[in-house]
Amino acid sequence: MDNEKLIKVLLNHTKSDIDITEESNLKEDLTIDSLTMINLILEIEEVFNIEVPDDELTEENFSTVESLNKLIVKCKFGKGVYNNE
Repeated sequence: MDNEKLIKVLLNHTKSDIDITEESNLKEDLTIDSLTMINLILEIEEVFNIEVPDDELTEENFSTVESLNKLIVKCKFGKGVYNNE
């Protein structure tokens, strides 16, 4: 997965001046609120050419950069990519 691409997308939606890492929390560290999150999801779907199913729109999947990265890979390549799902 192209982390630089994801980080560029996240930078479009954050007001933070911090370095974004895999452990960065979207709400706390990047100050992404619910409205921003909707716009973020739309951009992720467009940039990565994926569709995030409604049942994947969970707080767990959108908690950190790492969890978001895993979700993108899962949507792009299917189940079983991480943790033998």
